[in-house]
Amino acid sequence: MIRRYAESSLAWELLSVVLHRGGKTEESIKALQSAASLSPERAEIRFNLGNLFRLSGRLREAEAAYRAALALRPDFADASVNLGVTLQAEGGAEEAMLCYRRAIAIDGRHAAAHSFLAMALARSGQLEGAEAHCRRAVEIDPNLAEAQSNLGGLLAKRGRPEEAEMCCRRAIALDPGLAGAWNNLGETMQAAARNSEAIDAYRRAVALNPGHADAHSNLLLCLSHEESVGAGELFAAHVEYGRRFERPLRASWPRHGNSRDPERELKIGLVSGDFRDHAAAFFLEPLLPHLAGSAGLSLHGYSNSLIEDETTSRLRGYFGNWNRVAGVADRVVAAQIEADSIDILIDLSGHTNGNRLPVFARKPAPVQASWIGYPGTTGLEAMDYYFSDPSCTRGNLLRANSQKRSCIYRR
Repeated sequence: MIRRYAESSLAWELLSVVLHRGGKTEESIKALQSAASLSPERAEIRFNLGNLFRLSGRLREAEAAYRAALALRPDFADASVNLGVTLQAEGGAEEAMLCYRRAIAIDGRHAAAHSFLAMALARSGQLEGAEAHCRRAVEIDPNLAEAQSNLGGLLAKRGRPEEAEMCCRRAIALDPGLAGAWNNLGETMQAAARNSEAIDAYRRAVALNPGHADAHSNLLLCLSHEESVGAGELFAAHVEYGRRFERPLRASWPRHGNSRDPERELKIGLVSGDFRDHAAAFFLEPLLPHLAGSAGLSLHGYSNSLIEDETTSRLRGYFGNWNRVAGVADRVVAAQIEADSIDILIDLSGHTNGNRLPVFARKPAPVQASWIGYPGTTGLEAMDYYFSDPSCTRGNLLRANSQKRSCIYRR
């Protein structure tokens, strides 16, 4: 009897659930793998195994598990959605959209599929289509807080703050613990110039999800524009960002082996979410011909935007190497930069929208600097320099009120 129970895939599945609830993720995965070996024909086991891998950050294994589930059951809409989420986290935005569309073709009333497709479309600049799918998700399931939140975020981007606020507050009423809804409410308040309310919303988002890097950056940007926030408080808030997102990574910073030959070509990496029709791009563009024309420099661009326009095409022409990193996991982007042997990595966003500061927190290049996109410190010890000019420097000094470790000097 005991042996038969031990050889039952259901028993291993139940054990996996118990172990997962107890926080023993690795043991839970092993139990589910035992279940899969006993019942290789059951797509649900592969699907649940994919969910565990994804929650553990093992995206390649999650992808394989979801694909196995779909091979066993091609009409498994949930598996198609979760495969899309996984692919998007790995940077496969276009294939992810195909997965969401396949799920919708299987089940047109799959609210989550419509919601995820809406967000993928929004990231690629297709706001009209994104809104249509978000509204469809809300129509199918008015109680899906994530869809209400996403619709609010979209409406804010489309310049409809009143509707956006209603959707965000509806999402919060449905799920007060949804950090993303508080972040979207903050962005809505910020767009409406209600800065103090935006700060309150961002603080709630960060309190609910301390690992929400975008919400934390949004909070810092808002604090930088709040007259009631003193220099000391502002500086401390930025240092807290570094403590939260950088300190856990410091022990794993790579030991860079870049050649110190003074005659060799230097590889310069520029990271931005604004290589497009944006003010930061206009500041950068006049300087690129001089950098690209230097025989001693090799320019590598890392673009964190899926939106590409005529400005993108012009800028890309100055780079010997161009990489689209929007949606790609931070660790993957950092590994790519390290593999590219970048000598000097430059952030062009600071804490503005589209930044990849969590990549810089991994110290993928031996020298790192922040430039153009933000008027103060990033809060990262991994950032070695802040590029400035006399006017900006003077303003920062006045703002910093002689604070120790001012953002404008090499630390």
